[in-house]
Amino acid sequence: MSSGGEPTSAADWRSLALLFGGNVLFAAGLFVHAFLFNFYLRELQLPASVMGHQVAAMTIGGLCALLPAGVIIDRIGTRSALLGGVVCACVGLTLTALARDPIVIYVAAFMIGLGGASCRVAWGPAIMRMTTDASRARAFTWNAALLIGTGSGWTYLSGVLPTWSARLVTGTGLTGIQLVLLAGAVITAGSALCYLPLRLPLATHALRGRPRIELPGEVRVLVPLIAFWMLAAALVLPFFNIYFASRFAMPVPQVGALFATTHLFTAVILVGAAELARRWGPRRMLLFWMVLFPPALLWLSAIDVLSVAVALYFVQGLIAPATNPLIDQVLLERTPRERHGIVAGWRNAAAEGAGAIGASAGGRLLDVSSFSVLFFAAGAVAAASAALLTAGLRARRAPAMLLPDAGAR
Repeated sequence: MSSGGEPTSAADWRSLALLFGGNVLFAAGLFVHAFLFNFYLRELQLPASVMGHQVAAMTIGGLCALLPAGVIIDRIGTRSALLGGVVCACVGLTLTALARDPIVIYVAAFMIGLGGASCRVAWGPAIMRMTTDASRARAFTWNAALLIGTGSGWTYLSGVLPTWSARLVTGTGLTGIQLVLLAGAVITAGSALCYLPLRLPLATHALRGRPRIELPGEVRVLVPLIAFWMLAAALVLPFFNIYFASRFAMPVPQVGALFATTHLFTAVILVGAAELARRWGPRRMLLFWMVLFPPALLWLSAIDVLSVAVALYFVQGLIAPATNPLIDQVLLERTPRERHGIVAGWRNAAAEGAGAIGASAGGRLLDVSSFSVLFFAAGAVAAASAALLTAGLRARRAPAMLLPDAGAR
């Protein structure tokens, strides 16, 4: 590899394997937390608003980490951002497994958000430094597929281990759920062993002068519309585990198995979805996925049949991982090359902001109404945002000079 991390004649497959392994281990604690923590809050007899607020605190933590993580990557190094993210996430995951007071829970969730976002921001630059133009798209796809596919395994274990581990908690004062949450934090800590030996030199270019942080005019309207689009999923995503347990009396292990299965199938389908996007174009596929989202949510608001609810859960859960990379591509194709970094930062800020508002509002809505009202509201937001984003995409076509393959740069 070159000292600046520019494309070289051969991909660094050893470093990629270490990075992928670290990413899988790092995500373990986050998957365990995402699935089990609402059940822990129910053990504490805390209301749904606390569930929503802790997700909001996690999302706000991620929002606060975006620009600092970018500065650390450019000024100190990508590996430093990865290791710092591991430390923050592990401390937060451990505290949330032990905390009982909502304020402590919110602070710990904020730290999880800081750590998770720091690593997510660093993954892309790390892959860029390890790959060539020919191997880059494959490496990005493998990373996403590995995270989703192994996430199904972590989720499945999250559902079955609390009952199995009940015999181990006698005399510790911990519940089975707490023990599994702590185990997830330990596995996340293990990712540092993969990140430490990575060879990730600084880029050859250094930041000079005052960076421009405003959005370019080409995407100034699109980014807020994308945040509005992401709000629909943020309203419902934190509450699907308790939805199946409450609406259909599904045991926690079965909920875990359901989530694991859908994650696995999603990972497989995304490979085909990527090929369709290559053939049909990212904008056309983005519009296709957006059309599917509102009906799935609106149907969920009225359905009382478990098999149909499971099918709709799978459909709506496929939308976000299918549309997120398309959104990235569409935005960057409309952006001058020298502004790609700041646009990526704002795009992540849009996602984090939508997540914070949606999770908090969704929890409040559940406190005063029902899952039917929550899904209906999310479906209405999805329909309105899809219409507005479609109009925005049609009104702001990418200039021809911005369309050449990024791999040529």
